[in-house]
Parts: sequence; C-alpha cells; structure tokens
Amino acid sequence: MLPVCTPMKRILLILVLMHPLCASAADDSQPSPRQPLATASPKNPWGDFEVIREEKPPPTWMRVLDWFPNRLVDFIDIFRVDVGAGIAYGGVVRITKWGQLGYRQVSPLSLRVGPRGRHFPAMVESSNEIGIGPAFIQSKDRDICSGEIGVGVDLIVGGYAGVCVDEVFDFLAGIFFWDPKDDDPIR
Repeated sequence: MLPVCTPMKRILLILVLMHPLCASAADDSQPSPRQPLATASPKNPWGDFEVIREEKPPPTWMRVLDWFPNRLVDFIDIFRVDVGAGIAYGGVVRITKWGQLGYRQVSPLSLRVGPRGRHFPAMVESSNEIGIGPAFIQSKDRDICSGEIGVGVDLIVGGYAGVCVDEVFDFLAGIFFWDPKDDDPIR
C-alpha cells in the first residue's frame, strides 16, 4: 500500500528534488553551483584591457597664466646654497653627479640652512661623503641633481654653493612652454 500524500507534501517533495544539490547528486550531467560552467580557453588572451584615463591638456589660456609661477619655481631649482654649523670637516667638488671628488666627515650632525631648490631650506645632515667619480658615496641627506656643479668646505662651520645645469636647461626651455623635466607644479 502506498502512503497517502497530501498536496502540501507533494509540493515540498518536488521542491526538494528540484534543489540544485539534490539534482546534481541525482544527475552528474548538470553542473553544480560549485563547478564552473565552462573551462578557460587554451588560447592566449588578446592582451591586458586596462581602463586608461586620458587626460586632456589644459587650455592655452591656462598655460599662459601658469607660465610665470612655473618659471619662478624652475628658476629656484637652479641654485643649491647652504651654510651650516656642527661637527663636520672636509670638502667636496662636484662636476655632475658622476664627477664628484671629496671627503666630508659629519659627526654627529651639521645643521644646514639655505636655498636648495624646491626643498625645505633647512636640513640636518648626519652622513658622510667620500670618494671619487662614479664610486663617490654621497650624503643620504643631501639631494644632488644630475648636472650639479658645486663646491663645499666644512671646518666646524661650512658652506656649499652649486648650480644645477640641467635645471638651467629646464628653465630656458620653459620660457618656450616646454618642460623637459616634467616638473612644472602647475599644469
């Protein structure tokens, strides 16, 4: 004798049998939610499709208005001058970043002030400089530009004066609206 099923029991039984987990257990040809519907293609993809935000150049009137402040900052970048006091002695001569010569002992520190391009006009220098040419080990506290020409001497009180030739070129090119160093703060 068959058990008597009420309509409600029949609906519940149908819903249970239609559930994906029960259906996949009953029939392996149907993909379960945990199995991918298709495998990855063995072919190489076309490439990386990144969304690149294209920036439009500023209008000409804005470039004309920004010309003077940008030239002023480029002019400031040219000069590296500082004076300092602290336990430091030695000297250095720079003819570009690759033509440096000297020995400077800084122990424990030397407080330096003066225009150093766009950098804050004061620094605490605590590392030594020594060497010649490309093997020159420069102070990690001092930012040297690639084309810097300068000289510095320290004996408790000291000073440094330098000019960045590549910044001179950037300044002169900026007069004609060209920024080879791509460092104009207002674009």
